[in-house]
Formats: sequence, structure tokens, C-alpha cells
Amino acid sequence: MVGDGLGLLSRFPFGEFRRIPWDTCGPGAADCLAMKGFAVARVELAPGQIVDVYTLHADAGSEDADNTARASGYEELAAYIEQNSEGHAVIIGGDTNLHTEPGSDDPDHREDARVWAAFLDRTSLVDVCDALSCDDPARIDKFAFRNGGGIQLEPLTWTFEAQKFRDASGEPLSDHDPLLVKWRWSAVSDARPS
Repeated sequence: MVGDGLGLLSRFPFGEFRRIPWDTCGPGAADCLAMKGFAVARVELAPGQIVDVYTLHADAGSEDADNTARASGYEELAAYIEQNSEGHAVIIGGDTNLHTEPGSDDPDHREDARVWAAFLDRTSLVDVCDALSCDDPARIDKFAFRNGGGIQLEPLTWTFEAQKFRDASGEPLSDHDPLLVKWRWSAVSDARPS
């Protein structure tokens, strides 16, 4: 088994960091050889001001079993958020392995768009690219968020920082360019999920 690659670095204190592997994996893209899933920590922005931060690495591959496993993973994640983050502000980001090109003729991409939209709807999350004007909102690395628990979140920027994550010889450090979203947050008396 290869590690999940999920981690969290924060200048704000956070509590227990939990890693949850997917219940199933698809046969494509060697997903069953890696411990893919999601991780979560409760981050304290200020005393009593909490946001639940999730990172994920979804199942890849394009076979029917991969699509089924990926959709199942989003059902698992939505159920976990419902059970563990009810009423909380949430930020989620990572490799969704969902190709969500609007108007795509590819049936797999249409299914990916349906899975993402259903996940956002069920969890009351907003795709950052729906809040900002992203250059390429269909990329598989995504962020989403919601307000709650007295926290109002506002994404300010969405950029891929390809040039900043290179080794000494100029080669990329990953097969994915790192996605940077800058946030503004504020404490409010009645921040409802939105």
C-alpha cells in the first residue's frame, strides 16, 4: 500500500487529524494500491471560531467500476460531513478526480459533473469557482466551502502555483500543479450554511 498523501499544515491550531480511507476502490489507475480517501481536522481560527478543513484524494480511472467507486466515495464523504460537521463552517479541497467540463459530450464527464453537483447540494457546499471567476473551473483539483457556526468565509483568489513548486533542476514536485485559494473570514452572529 502506498500512503494517502493527505496532510495538513496550518499556522492556526487544530485538533485531531483523522484519515478515513474509502470503503471501495476501482480497478483502473491502480487505485487499490494507494490508501486514497479523505482527512479532516477542526481548525481554530480564533478562540471559539472553528472551521472543519477536509482534504481528499478521490478514486481515479475511467472504467465503470472506477466511476461507481468514485461516486460511492462522494456519498461516504457527504455522509461524514453530515454526521460530523453539522452547523460548522467547512473548507474542502483536493484531487477530486472529477472532470466537470460544462456541456461535455463525454458521458463520463457528464456523470462526474452530476456527482459533484449532487455532493455540493447534499452538503450545502459552494464550489469556489462558482463564487469566483476561475480560468479553468473544470480542473480536477477543486475547493468548496460553506459558512456556519458563526464563521463567514469568502474566497478571494484561485490560482495554480506551478512555478513555485519546483525542485532544484526546475522539475515539478508533483503531477498536479498546487492550487492556492486565499480566504477572508469573519465572525458573524448568525452565519448559516450557504
